[in-house]
Amino acid sequence: MSAPPPLPPGLQRSEQIADAFAHRGDAHLPPRPPKPGMSGCAIAAIIAAVAGVIGVFVIGILAAIAVPAYQEYLVRARTQEAFQVAQTLQPRVDEERARTGTCPGNLEIGYGRSAVFELGGEEGVAKGSHMRLSAGAADNGDCAFELRFQNIAAAVDGKTLVFRSGDDGWSCLEGTLDNRYRPMQCRSTETTP
Repeated sequence: MSAPPPLPPGLQRSEQIADAFAHRGDAHLPPRPPKPGMSGCAIAAIIAAVAGVIGVFVIGILAAIAVPAYQEYLVRARTQEAFQVAQTLQPRVDEERARTGTCPGNLEIGYGRSAVFELGGEEGVAKGSHMRLSAGAADNGDCAFELRFQNIAAAVDGKTLVFRSGDDGWSCLEGTLDNRYRPMQCRSTETTP
């Protein structure tokens, strides 16, 4: 290894460095020109704005999908609740028919002429969601009752679900309620072209 070159006579290395830095402030240099391009704050603001717009867009898409799906879920929950009420009515109709030999109406199974059942309690799709019961004999002599939905949603308001007691037991495939809102047990397997 070789040794470093000798220092010039007179000043030590540390004195040379100190002297160079001591005179640095004396020189009047022009200010530095600004850097080309945007500052870091401007870039951060642009990124935040783009992320915000994308976030609003994504939330809008999710809401457009989720809100109708949730409303349809609530309608199906009300029709399922109606099905559960119907299951409690079926034994009453069967017992009254066995006792009297005729199909009972609303009064004979313990309900008034305009029997109304609230659906959904306070968490209903709409305040006052309900169904009306009409019990009696069907055209062919079977015992039947009809549930008419009201104040739930436009897709089901005024629609009916009919329960009929035949030789094979109870069936709920009749009525005007759309197949997609019916409880699974009451859906028709037939498809229309």
